[in-house]
Amino acid sequence: MQGCFPAGGPEVLPCPPDSFTVLSFRAYHMKTPIHDNTHKLPRGRGNDHVHYRTDLLKWRAAEGQFESWMLEGTALASDGSLVLDRSGSGVRRGRDPCPPGGYHGHNFYNGGRYLFGEAISPAMPTPFPFTEAIASWNALTPQGTWIEVLLRVEAGDLWTEWYSMGVWASDTSTVERHSVGGQFDPDVHVDTDTLVVGSGDRPLTASAFQLCLRLFTTHRERTPVVRNAAVAISDTPTAPNVPMPGDPALWDRALNVPACSQMAYPDGGNVWCSPTALCMVLRYLRVIDSPCEPCIRSAVSGVYDWLYDGHGNWPFNTAYAHAVSGGQLEAYVTRLACMAEAERWIARGVPLIISYGWREGQLTGAPIPRSSGHLAVLVGFDASGNPVVNDPAAPDDASVRRTYLRYELEPLWLRHSGGTVYLIRG
Repeated sequence: MQGCFPAGGPEVLPCPPDSFTVLSFRAYHMKTPIHDNTHKLPRGRGNDHVHYRTDLLKWRAAEGQFESWMLEGTALASDGSLVLDRSGSGVRRGRDPCPPGGYHGHNFYNGGRYLFGEAISPAMPTPFPFTEAIASWNALTPQGTWIEVLLRVEAGDLWTEWYSMGVWASDTSTVERHSVGGQFDPDVHVDTDTLVVGSGDRPLTASAFQLCLRLFTTHRERTPVVRNAAVAISDTPTAPNVPMPGDPALWDRALNVPACSQMAYPDGGNVWCSPTALCMVLRYLRVIDSPCEPCIRSAVSGVYDWLYDGHGNWPFNTAYAHAVSGGQLEAYVTRLACMAEAERWIARGVPLIISYGWREGQLTGAPIPRSSGHLAVLVGFDASGNPVVNDPAAPDDASVRRTYLRYELEPLWLRHSGGTVYLIRG
């Protein structure tokens, strides 16, 4: 089988330059996509008027959904998870494509030799033409193991090359997790954690995608374990001029999510919105029972992307949530088309971490005047349908809980991130 590496495997892959791509291979079709539409508004609730489209396609080991994947050097464990094939069949040897320290002053992988295998999804037709895709995954990576996630799309009549969506491990003893920069061609580029199809002067859409998971180890007796994987797709993010009406029956409630402020930490807290929001949700789900500070500092270390030089790589945050829970939690990056869809998650007891940005004067009651990118926890809605938010940018824990005007926050969220949320649940 020809996989995501060029013929000959990683032994012949050059050190990724500023423009790093991987050769493509033929598409194949097996099963129809698995769609998670549980957040969608039922017909007749107003979604006929939503002109922004989103979907989440995912695979869960517990439901045997990796059985349709092509495996080389990988196998299905008894619980349906993806692991390296312990028989050694198809497992390949490789070495880091860059010399030690040869990738922007770091290693691309581990700077040395390793064993690896691949698992490749079927070609997945999508229910609408899409322009953006975000992969996320739930994996456990014992010391000496890591994974890489790759994505490619069918745009027009052609399949693109493979694009790396990140090299990831839960600790940094063997591999320093990172996104991959410089991935672009005239039709597709990767913006840290998001694959973008087309551009302003070159409009283009995709109609299908494939996901590739590479599993690596430096010890034959150890293997990563991938339990779930997902791809969120959307067409061009936009926001309606008039917010989608919500459901008053789902208002006037707020989840009891613990409050943590990122601003309590002068050694970097001003840029720790994502790990702080993550900690609030992890404490709410009782995965972590420590106070805010140790939880936040652990998350800061556990989600850091050295190439991006920050903590806001979306799938690195959801991957951390799964790993730090010991596999108890499922966590995905997804996108919602409107705040009305978020109401249904809150009603089910699931807080959502939302990504938005604003300029001065655009968000009444915000604790800071502006942000080019921020994350906070949506915990409920007041009696008028306005979102209740645990905003980590508040100056202290006591002032984290805030209520924003729906007609202000909703378009800021949709325009800034396309309605991106971290969806984390037990």
